[in-house]
Amino acid sequence: MAKISLTLDQYLKKHGISRYELEKCSGISTPTIRSYCRNTVRRYDADVLEKICETLKCNLWDILEFIEENESDNIEVDGVKYVKAEQQDEK
Repeated sequence: MAKISLTLDQYLKKHGISRYELEKCSGISTPTIRSYCRNTVRRYDADVLEKICETLKCNLWDILEFIEENESDNIEVDGVKYVKAEQQDEK
């Protein structure tokens, strides 16, 4: 299954912008900026993402990353998908 990951903290570091600056310029609360920077958000708020992009003058895909599942790890037999299990380290 594919997932979306937030790369806001990396974007801020790359462009030399502090979280504090983003908070003050966007009007978004400190806890919200913190959770978006730490990528701990369970549901992305469209209004928050819009404010972040407007403030940073960036595209949504500059701060979001789409991670696809590695299809080579999956097997399909008779329409049923089987996902390769993670290997555990042997002790």
